[in-house]
Amino acid sequence: LFNAIQTDHGLTSGGAPLSAGAVTLRGAIYLYIYSGSQLFIGIIIDRFGPARVLLTGGAALAVGFVAFPLMKTLPALYLARALVAAGAAVMYLCLIKMLDEFFSPKLFPQLLSVVLFMGYAGAMTATVPLQMATNAWGWRTPLLALGILSCLAYAVALLLRRRGWKDAPRTFVFDWSIVGKVLFNWRAYPVLL
Repeated sequence: LFNAIQTDHGLTSGGAPLSAGAVTLRGAIYLYIYSGSQLFIGIIIDRFGPARVLLTGGAALAVGFVAFPLMKTLPALYLARALVAAGAAVMYLCLIKMLDEFFSPKLFPQLLSVVLFMGYAGAMTATVPLQMATNAWGWRTPLLALGILSCLAYAVALLLRRRGWKDAPRTFVFDWSIVGKVLFNWRAYPVLL
């Protein structure tokens, strides 16, 4: 995928071929946004509830997935990747919170194991088919197909929401001191770095 994006003549950086650093920054943008937002995702979920945050993140994720293969300039590609990162950043913690709210504490370890297994299994099993599809059709077509599938999954989530999938009542009241506690928790910074 790296080589396919780097040699794509429809994607330019001021008319020059893309450097390895320009393509690598695409991946780094994801990591910077994902990890930097983790400081605040818990506060946001406590305030608005995991279902709302999951659907908002899902919208950003789906739009970013579809936009990414359609972009023709490097800044637009970076913007699409930033949307994907912002959407993906909320997914894990929302799922954890939903497992906690909707199921018995006795089931939590087993359900968390299933969620983690599915996440890692998906990433492991997608690599070879994505490489084969990229070799056959270029990088844009397979990623656009995955973006469309993401939009369909998002539509299913919206239907579930309309059929009664709701957040537990929120008792959280936002307080700026909570943000201060998060920002000044120095034990978190080595992990982030």
